[in-house]
Amino acid sequence: MRHLEASVTPWTGRPCLRMAGAREELVKLCGRDSETLLPERVEILFDPDVTPMEVHAFTESVAAQLAREIAVWSARLKELTDSGLITQRELDAACSKLRGAQTWYVSESKGGGLTPGAPMHGAGDPDRESAGVIPCSAATHHGVAWWEAPGGRGVGLVTSRRVGGHWNWDEDIGHESAHASFGPVPLYSQSLESDGFKRRLADAYAATGGEFDEVLIARTTYLVSELMVAFVRGEQRTNGTGLPGLLDAADFNAFCTMAHRLLPLAGFDRAKTLGEAEGMPLGVWSGPTIRAIGAACFRAAPAIIPLINATHPPAPHELAPVAA
Repeated sequence: MRHLEASVTPWTGRPCLRMAGAREELVKLCGRDSETLLPERVEILFDPDVTPMEVHAFTESVAAQLAREIAVWSARLKELTDSGLITQRELDAACSKLRGAQTWYVSESKGGGLTPGAPMHGAGDPDRESAGVIPCSAATHHGVAWWEAPGGRGVGLVTSRRVGGHWNWDEDIGHESAHASFGPVPLYSQSLESDGFKRRLADAYAATGGEFDEVLIARTTYLVSELMVAFVRGEQRTNGTGLPGLLDAADFNAFCTMAHRLLPLAGFDRAKTLGEAEGMPLGVWSGPTIRAIGAACFRAAPAIIPLINATHPPAPHELAPVAA
């Protein structure tokens, strides 16, 4: 039996069982290629009355999905370096920083949800509360949690299954593991998501007269994370661009313009030029634009990492410089 330790869920204080050495177990099951691609810190939490058979079945299922993911990730990363848009050295350095940026918590409980055993009362406020979790507006069983920890606030990416539902291995483990490995989710973006993310991006940018406000900065930096996941997984959306969070060509151009202004050496200007020439919607499996987006995101994301635990978006000058 895999070793389980008595623990508590950090963002609720609820008793749970924690799998000791969860990452090492997943690497063993997924193969040695997973060592440099899986998140550096993985925690798997269970109900206190979980059975050994349930632990075994769940762990094997998670590992099977991750093995499929890793095969796709590896192929996509090779495609990126083969394109010449980013060097192997740049990519390795970015991946090393990204997979260590955020602990990934996988919570398996009988009822599902981010707060098993208690109702979810919408988004918490990390400025006023010592612990809590902010759910994603599109998938309320995924979110970013925070809690008091020695040395400061602890923050983690949290994944569960839908309340009363079954695990969707592609969305719950596939998509979220890609976030944990390549696209850390800033706490501030989740704090603002429910209120400030509903307006079409191009309209929101135009309404400010081309000036940044905290919602635009939050949306732009959050989209870097989502686009990173779309690239490494080849996730095709059914909207006008084929990309997450960008409804049409105007949104795509607005995002590239803002991302270039915030992180001018990342390469979002190249992506915009290529996108205008290629036309929308983009195919995420191939084509010059999606590769340029991938390269730009890998250059940009490490600049965001130092700020992902912040409760408010950074000012433009606070973003770390991007290497050319």
